Amino acid sequence: MEISVSKCLEMIAQGKSFVIATVVDSEGSVPRKPGAKMTVDAAGEITGSVGGGLVEHMTIKAALEVLQDQSSTYKKFSLLPGNSNSIGMICGGTVDILVEYIDAKDPMNRFVFDQIEGALKGNVPASLVTVVEKEADLLRIDRSVYIHSEENNKEKSQWFSKNDIANNFSVLNVDMNRQVILENLSAPSKIVIFGAGHIGLKLAELAEFVGCKAIVVDDRPDYVTRERYPHALELRAIEGYRNLCEEVVIDENSFVVIVTRDSSLDRSVLEQCLDTKARYIGMIGGRTKINSIFSYLKAKGYGSDRLEQIYTPVGVQIHAETASEIAVSIIGQIIKEIRAKDIRQLPERMTA
Repeated sequence: MEISVSKCLEMIAQGKSFVIATVVDSEGSVPRKPGAKMTVDAAGEITGSVGGGLVEHMTIKAALEVLQDQSSTYKKFSLLPGNSNSIGMICGGTVDILVEYIDAKDPMNRFVFDQIEGALKGNVPASLVTVVEKEADLLRIDRSVYIHSEENNKEKSQWFSKNDIANNFSVLNVDMNRQVILENLSAPSKIVIFGAGHIGLKLAELAEFVGCKAIVVDDRPDYVTRERYPHALELRAIEGYRNLCEEVVIDENSFVVIVTRDSSLDRSVLEQCLDTKARYIGMIGGRTKINSIFSYLKAKGYGSDRLEQIYTPVGVQIHAETASEIAVSIIGQIIKEIRAKDIRQLPERMTA
């Protein structure tokens, strides 16, 4: 989720009701797409974003009214210039936002947010199901967390089709008065950094900044310390980078970045990571190094199709030079992959 669940639980524990604003539909050119979220408290403080600018300003204003009235509502904003309902922006689209009142006194809210936090921390496949029903001029909203376990899937919730589980966000318009919002609850993406030198250090800082979790691995114990990496999810010192798959969990939610101090170590790490389910593998290096490593891997039986999936030279091509600049380019490439996971821009990678 784009908002901080722990912050929501904190506000509930303090007895402070708040609002969650969610973009549920959009057409044309708009700042944020469906699924974007923002919390607003009574002081107007926010977490997350529904797009910035006037859309966000007017959503905050609507949220404060909802807090005053203690009733949820829908808001539709037109970003079409010249439209009679236009709010003054010229993006060229429309956006529908659910402005939802969260009552801190309702024990069900604490229960559901506890479940959401548990699903995220436990890294279990789960969805938040929000049923919105119109009753006269009021909205009645019910939330529940659905765990996609083998047992539950035998009698799957009526709202889920085969493809819904994989979708991050989808909206079902059941009838004129009922809408069901399905949100995939997945743990933050993990950036597994092999190499704790200058680039690894800056990359871990940026991972935290963009909402990912960093796992940092090096063969030098004095490089992977809490003093250097205070916010990393995991720190591992592994001699010679051997048996990595036994030491580090690399799954479909993992983004691997290989930036060790030596090309032979990079090659060893890359070969081990190719046999994992990593969603993204990026490796630093120049053309000569990459050609040499690819030739070695071809001789080991890895096909061109597999090698073309490696992002190398790693990072968006912005002519980065410093460690900070290189880290920014890598994070940019990872964000692109997160946002458009099925798009492959092969010219950004070496051809095997």
